[in-house]
Amino acid sequence: MHSKGQLQSITLSKPFIQKGVLAMADLLDNPNPDRPLTIADFGCSTGANSSAAVDIIISEIRRLKKNQFTSSVVVVHEDLPKNNWSEFFNYVYNDPASYLKSHPGVTLLASGQSFYEQVLPPNTLHFGFCHASLHWMSHLPTKLAHHCYISWATPHEWDLCRQQAAKDWKAFLRARASELVAGGVLVVNVWHLEESEFMFDAVFRAGENLREKGILTEEELMDFNIRAFPRTLEEVTEEGVLGEFGFRLVEAYRYPPVRNVYYEAFVKDGDLEGFVEDFGAILSVVNEPTFMTALSLNRTPEEKKNICSQMWTEYKNLLRQQPNKCQNLWGSSFIVLKHI
Repeated sequence: MHSKGQLQSITLSKPFIQKGVLAMADLLDNPNPDRPLTIADFGCSTGANSSAAVDIIISEIRRLKKNQFTSSVVVVHEDLPKNNWSEFFNYVYNDPASYLKSHPGVTLLASGQSFYEQVLPPNTLHFGFCHASLHWMSHLPTKLAHHCYISWATPHEWDLCRQQAAKDWKAFLRARASELVAGGVLVVNVWHLEESEFMFDAVFRAGENLREKGILTEEELMDFNIRAFPRTLEEVTEEGVLGEFGFRLVEAYRYPPVRNVYYEAFVKDGDLEGFVEDFGAILSVVNEPTFMTALSLNRTPEEKKNICSQMWTEYKNLLRQQPNKCQNLWGSSFIVLKHI
């Protein structure tokens, strides 16, 4: 499943993709004939939003320069091994909206590993794109003692997570610097999740409700930690860090929180149940694997599946009670970097 909120953000990415393509104009005019034009999408998820972004990238590149170099494109999609790759491949190969249906001369490759590691060979990447993924830390450096989300962390927990997020950002830049050719570009979108605290608090309160009913143990509830950290625009544009890895900042912009398209549909048609089901599925789909790992190893797979179902039913009940708390989604920033 893909999110309309994410797709809305993909639409906002277009002017920054255009700036990135313009920044690599010299590469398109004077390509290395031994290297194919290569695009990488870091954090592809289940395909729909990823495909929409790649469609824009290829369109803008070929609009700016039509030559032998741009006529043949390699696209590398990256995500973790636990990603729903079956859904991803089904979408990109079969859906009429897939970029493969509208752009000839494209070869698709996929990589199942962390983008905090090097994914492509050195000096092979021309255009990198990462959307709505960098709020995920490579790992949680400490257990959160009082809540499942970082906004309710203690000062010590927050500082440890901030340090880990900074290390991860450097690891991401280091890997991309190795992959990118000189003059290649990287367009990054960062979500500011502090503006979505109600949703994360509702997830935790749903877990508390299950604990009070005796369905979830205290240990299981406290083992449920979401490893997201809200980066700021200032953190991802710090000149010294970018320069350390040979990047120059081309453009940076922070959008305010966007209107929740699910909530606007609810206001328009009055379909509360449709809103709860569609919007409620966003966090349940993303965080269910994390919740599953918090459940006791002594539980059977069927028992875990049943508890998960009850968890997200409780969460949707909380959304149903306060839909007005979900009028806005997260704000986000876009940055365009050029590898020197």
